[in-house]
Amino acid sequence: MKHLAGKKLLTVAAAVIMFITAVTGTFAANRGTGTDTLTASAAEDYHLWRQMDPRWANLPMGQYNVATVGCLATSLSMLAVLSGVRNADSFNPGVFVNNMNSIGAFNIYGGIASWASIYSVIPEFSDINNMTFTGTTQSYKAAEIKAWMEKGYYVIVNANTHHWVLVEGVIGDTVYMIDPAKDDTDMFASYGNICTSYMIVKSKNAPDVSGFTPGGSVSYEPSIKITLRSMPTKMSYAYGEELDLTGGSAQVTYVDPVRGEVVLNAESMSGTPASFTVDPSQFYETESGYAKIYLRAWTDYAQTETSFSVEVHTTAATTTTTTTTTTTTTTTTTTTEPETTTTTEEPTTTSTTSTTTTTTTTTTTTTTTTTTTATAAPTTAETSTTTEETTDTAGTVSELYNSSSSTVSIYAEPDTDSDTIAEVESGYVIMVGPIYGDFGLVISSDFTGWVEVSQLSDTEDDTAHVAGDINNDGRVNGYDLSILNDYLRESELLPDGISSLTAAELAAADVNGDGSVDTMDVLLLLTIICR
Repeated sequence: MKHLAGKKLLTVAAAVIMFITAVTGTFAANRGTGTDTLTASAAEDYHLWRQMDPRWANLPMGQYNVATVGCLATSLSMLAVLSGVRNADSFNPGVFVNNMNSIGAFNIYGGIASWASIYSVIPEFSDINNMTFTGTTQSYKAAEIKAWMEKGYYVIVNANTHHWVLVEGVIGDTVYMIDPAKDDTDMFASYGNICTSYMIVKSKNAPDVSGFTPGGSVSYEPSIKITLRSMPTKMSYAYGEELDLTGGSAQVTYVDPVRGEVVLNAESMSGTPASFTVDPSQFYETESGYAKIYLRAWTDYAQTETSFSVEVHTTAATTTTTTTTTTTTTTTTTTTEPETTTTTEEPTTTSTTSTTTTTTTTTTTTTTTTTTTATAAPTTAETSTTTEETTDTAGTVSELYNSSSSTVSIYAEPDTDSDTIAEVESGYVIMVGPIYGDFGLVISSDFTGWVEVSQLSDTEDDTAHVAGDINNDGRVNGYDLSILNDYLRESELLPDGISSLTAAELAAADVNGDGSVDTMDVLLLLTIICR
């Protein structure tokens, strides 16, 4: 596509370097030899890291993986952030396991071969030792853990003889944990008093024993949000049609002051969702215009709402007037008797012609606009009817792009005076759904927004490309490789519905035809070019 050429000019060498970086990170994770290829969200809470997290669950640990044997690795990762020697915006269990794999730290069973490997990956840790509880009661074990923490050590307990949990604090006989497998925080209530061993770890920063409060030493600010995951299939309604939210879904995420962030499963808008309510009270099937559908959710500490708009097309009744003009010609014949004279004359006949015009108007209520033309001469006026045509693009999806040199705004509502929720740079493709007047609905699972279609151009790129020939110039070369690398990098940053490639270009970028554009396609494309 020409509109992408301006930002695709990378040399083949640069493209190859980018390819090596991408493939090393992805494939090394599977081989267990990579480095920091996984990162966490800047706002992510390490209390919620779980060994089953799909971001790192399948990373290898010996002949097993994090999901099956990664409880200790996850606990050590959480400890690194808890003690302040790592940040959750650049470190997580995936990063830790990859680094450990890069130095061969795990044995075939996924165990840590030596403490020295941990010191190598997290040099701020020291003096790691396995310990056995000297007492048997819950009270004695809680006191033993607290004593070690007061000496400046962190404690990771083997809670049930095969599962490790990180101790965050102790109050009385209660041991508060961060569990890599679940949300429970009371260790003895969750696992009972069967633990016999634990690990002590000294970090650069000692634990703050005196400042610990249940629920974690961090304070969780309550909040809640609703994210629209998919829009209803039907977004435009004719007169009298009932609202149908089939196909629409949303997801609720909230922050509990004790538990932290909780992400609920996405639910359908139709039916009766459990995590949010649907308010369609502004929708009237007999009133034209845009109607907002509100989704609302709340907890004991916070509440929120979001909305999207549907349009009702109500065709107002028009009046069809048919005017019939009838011209009637009447001839009146009058016979005048001749005056009596001495001469007899024939009767004189005088003809008088008068014209009477009668106009009849008939009014009928229809849904068409009628224009009536009448002439005086015909007996019945000639009537011609013209139906007003309207363009309905409510059910279409268009692939448009920003062809200007400036950014294009996406608005919260189909109105330039509404809030701007995103800016799309020059050359980027936008999937636009129903178009109502000057505005089109952006098809995205990440937000609900509207864009002025007059600011966009048709991609005009609906022809099939040869696999690998992304720019459709008839050659598969380094130019295509650079485009693919750009796409992979940008796709991680762009929201759903906005892309650097058109659908036809994406199809060509899927070189191996597996339905996904990823580093495997980069590898295959590079192989084709090198041949």
